[in-house]
Amino acid sequence: MVNGISQANGVSVQVDEMEDVQLLVEHLAQAGHKRIGYYGGHENSDLPQRHYSVISREKAYRENMDRLGLTCSSEPADYNINPIDFLTKCMQQGEMTAVIC
Repeated sequence: MVNGISQANGVSVQVDEMEDVQLLVEHLAQAGHKRIGYYGGHENSDLPQRHYSVISREKAYRENMDRLGLTCSSEPADYNINPIDFLTKCMQQGEMTAVIC
């Protein structure tokens, strides 16, 4: 299993969500982006809660944006908007110069 917890005697591969997002935010900031959006996906009504990786990535995004003195896209993230509507809103309103998805 990748990016999940396996059953007993199973094998899983985990990624460092926090470090990956930190590197991504830093890279975009170094490229001159000041308004970096974050889209963590929309709620899936079939699941009881968001996947831990989504929670970790959003936490890392907010922490690193704050650390670098950059403005987050929204407070809190809107999990009811689909990706096309989110990106359209970003482009039309000129809110962001980059988006992490």
